[in-house]
Amino acid sequence: MPRAWFAPLAASHARGGALSEEAATALGLCAGIPMAVGAGDTPCAALGSGLSSDGDALLTTSTGGQIVVMCAEAPAPVRGLHTYRSATGAWYRMAAMQNVGVALEAVRGWLGYDSWPEAYDEAFAANASASLSFLPYLSGERSPWMNPDARGGWLGLGLDDTRGTMMRAAFEGIAFALRAGLDAIRGNPGEHGTTLGSMRLAGGGSVDPRWR
Repeated sequence: MPRAWFAPLAASHARGGALSEEAATALGLCAGIPMAVGAGDTPCAALGSGLSSDGDALLTTSTGGQIVVMCAEAPAPVRGLHTYRSATGAWYRMAAMQNVGVALEAVRGWLGYDSWPEAYDEAFAANASASLSFLPYLSGERSPWMNPDARGGWLGLGLDDTRGTMMRAAFEGIAFALRAGLDAIRGNPGEHGTTLGSMRLAGGGSVDPRWR
């Protein structure tokens, strides 16, 4: 494709032009306002969440899940993790999980809960089972496994289990899947790990304090 069709490469915070008279009139703004090049959704979310220093981290739980950790320098490549430039010109490392809200929504439907408050209440009123666990990989998984063929389900079901214990196991299983992404970012001793200072939470999964 002709190079002339595309804007030149520039940093997210660089000036990419100015607001035209026509666009300014349509928007009710002043002409000539500087236009930033901009960035993708994840680096913008990180910036908007206040991530700016090395080690700042954000966990977003929505349909999928993302753990983003800021890095002052480009981190060494690690299989199962993603590395991108941030909106401020630094770097960030990301673990991306496919099955967070999408898996919880599927489980809620399978177990017949009419609402999310009902699912949360019954799940966290139930005692954690010593034998019941849930694998959330209903549509394969990205970080850290990079396995599109991975699948999920409950393991260790007993006659004393209820839909409450099954729902709780789903919350726990997804939390452990997110932890696997976090562990991949941290790395094992001797590997190229990324140090985290603290972690902020965003997305629908951060609403209920019992799961937080």
